[in-house]
Amino acid sequence: MGTYYGITIGPVFNTLSLSTKPAGLWCGSYLFSYLTRKLCEAFVRSGISSEDFLSPYVETVSEKGMVKVQQRIKGVGLYHDRIVFRADDRTMEEISEIADRVKRELSSKIAEAVQRVSDEEFIRTYLQIHIVCREMGDEVNPVLELAGYLDASELMYSFNQDYVSNPIVDLFDKDREDGVSAAELLKKSFLVRDCGGEWPLLEKDSSDIMSMKDIAGVCAEKESFRQSKYCAIVKADGDYMTGVLKGLTDKEKPGTIRGFSGCCLEYEVKAAEEVKKYGAVNIYAGGDDLMFLAPLTGVDGRSLFELLKKVRGIFEEAYRPYRTEQGYPTLSFGVVIHYYKFPLYEWTDEAEHALQSGAKSIPGKDFLTVRWIKHSGKEGVLAFEKIDKSGLYDKFLALLNTVQQRDTADTAEEFLSSIPQKIKTFQTLFRQALVSGNHSTENCMRNTFDCSIHKKDAVERCLKRVLELTFAVREYALALSDEKLGKISETLFEDRLKDRYDFMIQIILHMLQTARFLVERKGED
Repeated sequence: MGTYYGITIGPVFNTLSLSTKPAGLWCGSYLFSYLTRKLCEAFVRSGISSEDFLSPYVETVSEKGMVKVQQRIKGVGLYHDRIVFRADDRTMEEISEIADRVKRELSSKIAEAVQRVSDEEFIRTYLQIHIVCREMGDEVNPVLELAGYLDASELMYSFNQDYVSNPIVDLFDKDREDGVSAAELLKKSFLVRDCGGEWPLLEKDSSDIMSMKDIAGVCAEKESFRQSKYCAIVKADGDYMTGVLKGLTDKEKPGTIRGFSGCCLEYEVKAAEEVKKYGAVNIYAGGDDLMFLAPLTGVDGRSLFELLKKVRGIFEEAYRPYRTEQGYPTLSFGVVIHYYKFPLYEWTDEAEHALQSGAKSIPGKDFLTVRWIKHSGKEGVLAFEKIDKSGLYDKFLALLNTVQQRDTADTAEEFLSSIPQKIKTFQTLFRQALVSGNHSTENCMRNTFDCSIHKKDAVERCLKRVLELTFAVREYALALSDEKLGKISETLFEDRLKDRYDFMIQIILHMLQTARFLVERKGED
């Protein structure tokens, strides 16, 4: 038997919901990752071995004679809101005293950073640390065994939320009435100093903090395109992680559970590095969760959809040693694209809904749902599964790459504008062609687009990609189970789909409209 402690911190969600700017969103997330890291650091310094931490994976380094918990990638919240460790020779009182000391120190730092020292007690009360302790044998997984108790602890929010002014908001979001700028407070804060010069929200060659407009327009080559005014919030979450954890104990091989946490760390570090390389802003990358703000085209010229496939591949590679016979764990994404001025707190809620009520509600999961809403109100939805292996997703990427080539973009915009209109006009004919097969579908397409303009090389290349995509959509739709088709229809199309051929047409239309969106020149929506 061993004595295991579980700790949960917060209020993470409530704090993030206070944000109206990207810097505030980052700050709210990084603050709690910082708290988790400092708690682990304090426990290690008290004599608890880093090997006794089951979650998160704790690595230590020595700096100037002091033991510190390593931050593998600067400026990214790598530590999630729960800690599980073994400490047979410690009492609850001793663990609580250490946690309380860390909270006092952090509260003091925040009060100093916002220049409101008198509000230190308020901050200390606002920050929540709940601790549970249980004895158990090595035949069970303590991370899972303590999860229910920690869930219940999170409901015991002991802070009076009826307040006029939250000083934490002064740090990352709200300029004060006395003229003090939140931006200046944040840039001078301990959180930004902790990034070691790699704070992701600082504009290159500037001291300005990036806004959503700045993030949307990081790719200079797309400055004349409408997409440079649009941005995406991406949320990703591992599927069936609990099922994987149920099969892991330390009974046969000590260190198994900690090894899994190490696997989580490898994934989040590599994924965060890929997101950073693309030119997006990491908000958090803790455990199997990922959230970032991204332009539709990165600084390296890749589309957001290519980045998502890359992240999915990183997840696949990192968790390969723990894959079950059913192929778990997998990764699902919720993505929402808006005009850069859209309210951030609503945007993040929509992204969470796209993930939890969209992607993760589909049977089998391993799903990507994308919803884009133009400034004019026009919107589209995309649905893909298994994007790292999907032939359909590859055909969609091929279409995007073709239409965005420099010698194709202008012609593609006009062509992509006409195709959905033609499909809608001749929907009955197009539907019958889909029923008949690929040969009939190609004949229908080529007979519909047989004007002289369609003989141009650029248009012919686009038409070829559209045909390949249409064949892939048809193959995918015919293979869908009735259960999955019904759930996709209910979740993404509000049960408006009549059957799988209607599904094919709607998916094709939304993909073509998305492709056109990416090549539209600036102008009135």
